Amino acid sequence: MGMKRTENQSGFTLMEMMIVLFIIALTAGIVGVSFTRALPSSRLDATVREMAAAFKQLRAQAMITGERRVLVYNLDARQYGPEGQAARQWPDDVTVTITDPVQGDAVRGEYRFVFHATGASEGGTVVLSTAKKTMLLGVDPIVGAIALRVKE
Repeated sequence: MGMKRTENQSGFTLMEMMIVLFIIALTAGIVGVSFTRALPSSRLDATVREMAAAFKQLRAQAMITGERRVLVYNLDARQYGPEGQAARQWPDDVTVTITDPVQGDAVRGEYRFVFHATGASEGGTVVLSTAKKTMLLGVDPIVGAIALRVKE
């Protein structure tokens, strides 16, 4: 005896399953590409926040202790940190340049930001960039306020 198809059979055909799997794969691919593009920007934002926190911390320490504090950027080693303490690394896809009002752009060697007990500071502007975004982190030389700007 042959099988007889009844009207109440339910389920998905192979074609319907293939279409659904194609749509899922396409959506996953689009999400993956979007995530990959957003990742460098997220790392840049996190790096800027960490560097701004380092500026604020050293400025506060200088004012509290009454002694000057120095934040050192080693542009060759891609590191920054308080003088004489462990340095932090910034991500490989983030380019850092320091613009000094007197010396111009620094792209190699060491650069020092000095924070005085009065709240004043010495130093330029840290320019952080990825392929799509550039941010500037500076310190006001008189009052020591931290300024953050996104460069268009």
